[in-house]
Amino acid sequence: MYDPGELLDPAAGASWRLARRGWLVDRAALRALVVKRDEAVRRAAVSADRRTRVSARVRAAARAGADLAALRSEARGLKEGERAARSAALAASERLAAFLLDVPATPDDRVPDGATEECAVELRRWSAPGAGLRAETTTAERPGGRTPADPGRTSVTRARLERVVGGFLLDLHGTRHGYDEVSLPLLVEPEMSHRGPRGPAAPASLVGLTSAQGTRYVAPGGDIGMTLVHAGRSLPVERLPLAHVALSPQLGVDDLRSPGGGGASQPGVGQTTTVDLLRVCLPERLDVEFRRLVAHAEECLRHLELSHRVLLVPAGDLGFAARRAVRIQVWSPRRRRYHDLTTISDCGTFLARRTNTRVRPREGGRQYAGIVHGAALPVGPTVTALLEQHGRTDGLVRVPAALVGGLVGRRLLAVV
Repeated sequence: MYDPGELLDPAAGASWRLARRGWLVDRAALRALVVKRDEAVRRAAVSADRRTRVSARVRAAARAGADLAALRSEARGLKEGERAARSAALAASERLAAFLLDVPATPDDRVPDGATEECAVELRRWSAPGAGLRAETTTAERPGGRTPADPGRTSVTRARLERVVGGFLLDLHGTRHGYDEVSLPLLVEPEMSHRGPRGPAAPASLVGLTSAQGTRYVAPGGDIGMTLVHAGRSLPVERLPLAHVALSPQLGVDDLRSPGGGGASQPGVGQTTTVDLLRVCLPERLDVEFRRLVAHAEECLRHLELSHRVLLVPAGDLGFAARRAVRIQVWSPRRRRYHDLTTISDCGTFLARRTNTRVRPREGGRQYAGIVHGAALPVGPTVTALLEQHGRTDGLVRVPAALVGGLVGRRLLAVV
C-alpha cells in the first residue's frame, strides 16, 4: 500500500503519475481520513497513559493499606475508555487502509500516455514462415485418405488439442526456461481476496464458500493465486530470482453458478485454462526479469508458429497492479487484424507491499520484493489462434512441429 504522504505531497509525483492512468487522488477525503486516524491514535495513547498512572496509584494505595474502592472504580472506567479508544483507532486505521487499497499502481515514466490501443507503442512483430498461406488438398492427399469429418486416427477433439498445448507450455517453461511448477489454491482468505492484481472490484466478482471454519472465496484465476504464493513471507536473497509456473482455470461468477439457477453449474463465455508465470526478484532486477518473462512468452508463440506482435501498453490501459505492461497480440487471418492474447505485467514492489512479500538482503534488514507476472499462455485462445493461422481451406489443420509428438505424430489433422 501507499504511504499517505506520497499521495498528499505534490512534490512526490504520485498524484500526477496516477492522473496519467485517469485516476485522480481525492486529497480532501484522504487528508480527512489521515486526520481522523491520527486523532484516534492520539486519544488511544492518552487513555493508555491515564490508565497506567491510575494503576500505579492503585498499587501505591494497596501498599499503604488505603481504601481502594474509588481508585479501582476509576481504573475500571479508564480501562473501558482505553478499550473504546483503541477500537476507534483500529477502525480509523482500517478505513484509511481501505482507501489506500483502492489506489492503483503508479505508471512507469517510460510508459506512453493514452488509454486506447492506438496510443500503444509497437515494440516488434514476428511472422511465422508461410503465414497467410492456406493450402488446398484433395481427399486422396490427406493422411489416411479420410475426410475431415471422419473421426479416425487423423482426427482429434479440441479438448485433446487444448490438453496437448497446455502440456507443451508447462514442459517448455519447466524444463527449458527453469520455472518451478506449483499448485495454486482454489480458495483464498477474505483478507487476501482484495490484495491481488485485480484491484478493488475483484471481491465483488468472487464467490464465497462458507463452512464451519468461516468464509473463503473462489479465486477466479491463477493471477490471484500466483501473486499470493509468497504472501507474508520474507525470502532470503540467495534464493532469488524465483520463477513459478502453474496451470489454472480462469473463472468468473457465471462459471460457478447461473443467475437464479440455485447454484447450478453453467460454464461462462470466458472460461479457459491459463499457464501462469511469476517471477520474484530484487527491485533493481525488475527490468531484467520483465524482459525475460516477455521473451519466454514470445518463444512459446514462435514454437507454435503463431504470427504475433508485442505492444507497450499506454498508461490509461494498464492493469490495476501494473506499473508497465506489454500486450501480446496474435494475427487473425479471418478478421485480418491482430487481437489480444495475453498481457505481461511489471508490478514493481506494488503487489509485494499489498501481500507483504519481502526480501532479506545479505547485509540485513528487509525490503519489498519485485514481482513480474502474466499468462504464457491462455490455452483456449492459443488453440483458437492455432486453428485460424494453421487451418487450411480443405478443413485440415497443419500441426506445428512442437506439437507433433503429442498428436499421434501427424502433421495434418482434423479438429472435431
